[in-house]
Amino acid sequence: MKNSVYGDVLTYLRILGAKKWRESEETRAGRLDNIVPGLGLFHFLWELQKVILITWWGNHSSVGTLSSLRNLLGHTLVDRDGKKFNSCDEFLFEVVRVKVVEVSALVNDGVSGLEKDKGTLQGVTKKVVEFIFKSHQDEGNRFLASFLQAGLLYVEV
Repeated sequence: MKNSVYGDVLTYLRILGAKKWRESEETRAGRLDNIVPGLGLFHFLWELQKVILITWWGNHSSVGTLSSLRNLLGHTLVDRDGKKFNSCDEFLFEVVRVKVVEVSALVNDGVSGLEKDKGTLQGVTKKVVEFIFKSHQDEGNRFLASFLQAGLLYVEV
């Protein structure tokens, strides 16, 4: 019988270390074969949040970076290191929404996607998804598309 043990990254690494340390034991129980370590969803989400913040933080003077949006949206408790989970979580959800609207306007020549396509959400969605997964030459579009790939993953988890 397998026993799953979930915890933070440190707990996960300690279990792997204990299993490695006991590899020479003769019995399955002695080798801890019945223990399967796993990351708890909260801890996985927090680690993902930190990676996103560090990767797309930028500086406050570069328009569109997380640092500049932090100031623009008034999220003073958010920092690059993601120390306050709830504040950073709320911030990332807002930024993803802002960036999806930005891409929608970008792919529809500055006009609201629903306005241009006369209310067809499928048309707008298709263009936004194509933008997000397309290879871009322009650095700003590359930044935007790569952020949305990570940001939408974060929102989905």
